[in-house]
Parts: sequence; C-alpha cells; structure tokens
Amino acid sequence: MALVISRVLALLLFSALGIIVIKKTKYCRSRKAMLFSFVVSVLLVTLSALVPIENIFLKFSNPKNAYNYSNLGQVELIVDGKLSSFVVAKGSNAYNYNFSIVPKCGNSWKIGSAFDTKIISQRFLDDIVVYIYRYRNSSDYFVSIHNKDCSELLLEDDRGSKFHTLSSSNSATGETVYTYYAYVNSIDDQYKVFEKTPDTPQS
Repeated sequence: MALVISRVLALLLFSALGIIVIKKTKYCRSRKAMLFSFVVSVLLVTLSALVPIENIFLKFSNPKNAYNYSNLGQVELIVDGKLSSFVVAKGSNAYNYNFSIVPKCGNSWKIGSAFDTKIISQRFLDDIVVYIYRYRNSSDYFVSIHNKDCSELLLEDDRGSKFHTLSSSNSATGETVYTYYAYVNSIDDQYKVFEKTPDTPQS
C-alpha cells in the first residue's frame, strides 16, 4: 500500500526537519520542543492521509489501481457509478469485506478519502443488514446488503438497478454468506428493495 509507505517516509522527514530547526534555536535542548515537533509531524501526516495530496498530481487508469494505492486486500468487485466507483475487497476474515468509493476524473480515477463516503441509511431486518452510501453530495448512491442466514437471494429495486453478488464460504462451518451491491442514481424516501419471486417480472 503506497499511501502508508509515503506517510511513514513523510513522518520521518517532518520529524527530522523539526529536529534540525529546533537545534538551531535556543530550544535545542528542550524535550518539550522535540515532543511538539513530533506531534505536529504526526498531525500533518494524519491530515494528508485523510485528504490525499497525491490527488493534485496523480491519476489512475482504473478504480482498482486507485483503491490499491491506499488500501489492502484483493479487489473482488467494482460497481461503477456516474461520478465514482464503489470498490469492494476481501477483508480480514471470510465474512468481511472492505470498500472504498473512488472518485472519477474524466476517464481516470482519484484516491478515495474519508470525506468521499457518506452513510445515508443503516437498517437491520432480521438476518439482513442494509447500508446505503453516497458519494459526497452527488446523485451517486451505492447499496450494500448483507444476508446472514446463508441463503442466496435474487434482489431488485424500484429503479431497475443491477445487483452484484459476492459470496464467502467458511470451510470450518460449511456456511456461505452472501453480500449484494448495487449502484443507484439518486435515492429518496420512497426507494424500495425487494426479493424477486417467480411471479415478479424480470426488470
């Protein structure tokens, strides 16, 4: 993950510069000054991680590369929106996925930041957990549905969105958990997701 490496190097550089500056002042022997320099360096590096300065000069040819620059995990799914892409990667265990919304910039992509993703809704319905995310204040919405009862569902919504399925199996228990993702262009209070039945017409 290039972002972590660059931030570690930046922290070392800022700390070294702080020590050099302090040694040239009357506070050269002050431990408080050294500590202050280190704290300021940490704050600067943390801020640059939340708002990647690389977005000023870096562009990526696809959302996978943009995700991999700042995240770990094998990318399993990419759901494209109009202004952004929702990238899903394997997490720390069989039932866990990580994700990031990466912004589009013309025909390229930028690094996603903590400010790019808004959680609009979170609902628990028996064994099903539904999240709705939004890219900044745009009309790009992404729906994530996690089904804990280990049965595969055929989902659709009232907007004709396409749902993508990821499955995770636990070899110890033999259970398979399914997670569903969809891009929705604009969502309001009337938005509905439901399970297809044999009588449900294909959208």
